[in-house]
Amino acid sequence: MVVQLISRHGLPSVESAQYPAPMNIYPSHTSALLLWRTWSVAHSIPLSEFHLSGKRRGVDLPASMLSGSTAVKTCASTHEDIVHVLGKLPPESRALLAGCEPVTPGGLPLEVLVGKKPGVRSAASVCRRQCGRSMPRNAFLEVAPGVWASSPELVFAQMASRLTYGELLALGYELCGSYPIVGSGGDMVRRPLTTPERLLAFLEQLTDVRAIKLARSAAKQVRRKSASVMETELAIIALTPRRRGGLGLPDARLNEPRALGDRGRRIARQKYVVGDLCWWECGIVVEYDGRDAHSGSLAQARNSRRRDALLAEGVDVVTVTSAQFSNVYEFASLMGKVSEKTGKRFRGWLPGQIEKHTDLRWQVGKFHREQL
Repeated sequence: MVVQLISRHGLPSVESAQYPAPMNIYPSHTSALLLWRTWSVAHSIPLSEFHLSGKRRGVDLPASMLSGSTAVKTCASTHEDIVHVLGKLPPESRALLAGCEPVTPGGLPLEVLVGKKPGVRSAASVCRRQCGRSMPRNAFLEVAPGVWASSPELVFAQMASRLTYGELLALGYELCGSYPIVGSGGDMVRRPLTTPERLLAFLEQLTDVRAIKLARSAAKQVRRKSASVMETELAIIALTPRRRGGLGLPDARLNEPRALGDRGRRIARQKYVVGDLCWWECGIVVEYDGRDAHSGSLAQARNSRRRDALLAEGVDVVTVTSAQFSNVYEFASLMGKVSEKTGKRFRGWLPGQIEKHTDLRWQVGKFHREQL
């Protein structure tokens, strides 16, 4: 929204407006989400660093890289004040905030939080939402001088009032994952913005309202380290409990590295391998093989060596194609065999479960179609 605001209204002159104290703006909701997507690309990490990261060896997150705040202070609430703050930003900050530009044909307003101030109303280009109380630690992070965006954890909570359960799951996987950056050749991925543990810890400090309860329920099902939209969909449909429309497979880890033995190293020509959906302790891994996911003869040869290395070390590799994933019954049958190999008996469909399952698929797909 930065470009629109500045070009449409111009910047107030020093003579026409006096600003005795520095003011801040607080992007929130959808505007903050778009901003964080831009930020995660601008602070990308190597794919190898992402693969080797874990709970003990994590990647630096926004909360550890940026200044944090718990309250909305000296906020710019009028249109002119917001334009003034945005107009003072350096070029690199404007590029970051370009993620708040309209993304639909009708255009989306810039959403900002303001204090408890009477007479402040929303307009076509700026949507103001009141926030008059202190929030949990690092609820707001300073992404640019005077620009305090709702943290990824707060954005998750804010979006819970707008999204369905499946959409909220997809958002959580995105915030905790590292999707590939277009044009990087697969070598660089987005920086993860938070973790499932951070989401839950933040949500536990918020008031018990319906949207927050939904957010907590979804956060408990979010898994870290998804590396693509299709890995997210695969994990959500496979791991989410049956009562919520998923297949209820035992908990798995995504993109978890596994060190290879001597024989496996010789076959794979590398020291470790990474699986999409992993139950290493049970000796099984699920790999998604979409038409766009693994292209080129070199990539196919590398993936073939990796599968052979895992088989040589006693690990079963189950490959899921896009056609198999799209077929509800075929995918359920395939995942049922995976579940049984992990030691959990897979039940058939009970009355009403097919409807919940298809609803969950539709919700997750809708989020990805509209958002990504």
